Amino acid sequence: MRVFYITFFLSVALIIGGFFCPPMGKIDGSVLTAVGLLILFATVDKIPEAINLFEALVQNTNASYEAWDELGKLYQSAGMPDKAIAAFTKAATGSPDQAGIWNTIGILLSNQKLYVDALKALKKAASYDYANQSIAENLKMVQKKVDTDAARIIEQRKRKIE
Repeated sequence: MRVFYITFFLSVALIIGGFFCPPMGKIDGSVLTAVGLLILFATVDKIPEAINLFEALVQNTNASYEAWDELGKLYQSAGMPDKAIAAFTKAATGSPDQAGIWNTIGILLSNQKLYVDALKALKKAASYDYANQSIAENLKMVQKKVDTDAARIIEQRKRKIE
């Protein structure tokens, strides 16, 4: 029970701090408020409510890329890949880590079997960080799936012709 109270008070402090905190480099008040809300609702196991409040916060403020990134992560953990992709795409526009965000988008698209779109996202990630081994491996994996799908489609068309 003690952990609950500590977590609860920490989340309330972050929420209040978010409203009064001036922008500090990469972190602004909306991020502090959002993190506080996430901790609060996760503590009381209310993820759908956290999503609703986070959406309102991000959409009604001039949210930073960090806030969009956090919303994308929340959607991703809640099993909402389409919304996660949309939030991550907005996060990528201002993020210094565009490679990481485009890599995440590529993985989400690949998981939905949207291999051509995944390949585009991963190529974009590689254009920001060509030396990243994880991005290179993801690119190879998705390219192999695209090639396999193309070969399967060609084979199906050949069978139809015969």
